[in-house]
Amino acid sequence: MNFLISLKYALKEKETFWFSFSFFLSLIFFFEEFFSSFKDKIGIILVALFVSFFISWIRTLFRFQKEINLDQGRKAVILFGDLFKIESKITVIPVNLFFDTEVDDKLISSHSIHGQFVNNIFKKDISELDNLISDSLNKQKLNPEKKDRTHGKSFSYPPGTIAEITKDNHIYYLLALTDFDSNNIASCKLSDYYSVILSLIEYFNINGQGRDIAIPLLGSGLSRLGKENNIVLRNMISVFRMCAIPIRGKIRIVLFTSLRNEINLNEID
Repeated sequence: MNFLISLKYALKEKETFWFSFSFFLSLIFFFEEFFSSFKDKIGIILVALFVSFFISWIRTLFRFQKEINLDQGRKAVILFGDLFKIESKITVIPVNLFFDTEVDDKLISSHSIHGQFVNNIFKKDISELDNLISDSLNKQKLNPEKKDRTHGKSFSYPPGTIAEITKDNHIYYLLALTDFDSNNIASCKLSDYYSVILSLIEYFNINGQGRDIAIPLLGSGLSRLGKENNIVLRNMISVFRMCAIPIRGKIRIVLFTSLRNEINLNEID
C-alpha cells in the first residue's frame, strides 16, 4: 500500500486513535509525579499523539475486516477468511443454473466454492446432495427449462433460484448464478447478476428468520462480468444498498484471503 495513502486512511481511524491516546494520557496522569515540569508533560503528550497515530496506521495495514453501512439502518461486515469456517447459521454457495454436483474440473472446478462445498461438506456423496437439491427445488414448484447437454444435468433454472439444504445442522443456500457459454465456460450476464443478488436478499428476508448469513464475493472471476475483484465487491455492495428490502440478521461478505493483495478494505465505504 502506498505510504501516503495509508496515512490518509490512518487519519480516518478516529476511534482507534482516541482510544489509544486516552489510554496513554491515563498512564501519564497516573505516573504524574515522574513528570514534574510542564515541558516534560508536553513532550510525553506529543509522544502519546505520535504512538496513537502509529497504532492507527498499523491497524489500516493489517485490517482483516470492516463494517459498512448499507443504509436504512442495515449493516454488513466484510472480512477475509475461509467461507466454510465463518461463524454463521447460513452459508451461500454460488452454483450454476443446472445445480450440477459432479466436480470434474470441467463443469465444476475443485478449487471453486461450489467444488469445495461438494468435496468437503458432502465428502463427494453426490447422491445425498442430489436428493436434497431435488427436494428443495420440487417444493418451490418451478418450471425449469430442459436443455440438450452431453454432460451434467439437463434442467436449467432461472438465475437467482435457491435450493436450501441442511447438512450437520447448518443451512446452505445454493444460489443459481452462472450459465455456460459456447466454450463451456461459466459466465453471468450483468443484468442477471443484479437480479440474482436481489433474489438472494428477498429470499433471506423471508426465510432467514434473523439468522446470520455468510456470503462469498459473488461474481469473482466470471468471464462476462470481466471486472476486477474490488469493482465486483463495490457492485455487490451497491445492489445491497439499492434494495429497499429490510435485512434481518447479520450479513458477512467473506473474501478469499488471497484477495488481500487486490482488495483494500480501507477503500470500501
